Amino acid sequence: MFNNALKMLKKKNYEEYLMIMKQIFKRTNIKRISSLDYVFSGLGYWLIGKKEDAIKLWRDGLTSPFADFPNGVKLPALLFFSSVSFSDKSLEEEALSLLKQKSENSNISEYPLHYISF
Repeated sequence: MFNNALKMLKKKNYEEYLMIMKQIFKRTNIKRISSLDYVFSGLGYWLIGKKEDAIKLWRDGLTSPFADFPNGVKLPALLFFSSVSFSDKSLEEEALSLLKQKSENSNISEYPLHYISF
């Protein structure tokens, strides 16, 4: 099913992509949804212009028990990107705080974690 979503993404059929991602969420036990599922689903909202919904979903994904490698930095990085896009200082502070926490809980020399320290 995820491959079908990627096909829609490649075709720039973002509405269909998001619909498929929503179906994946519905069919998956909430305890088994990974942070990457939140990344990809939020991307669908972002691409159709529902950026606030994307940010909400990315925030929700922060509590996922399954983090991406390395150490779950993708969601905080997307929140930081969003903060820059919206010039939202509060979201920027939140995202930078999350990234800092990730860097303190990891081997900072691992790629791409060494970028966090900047």
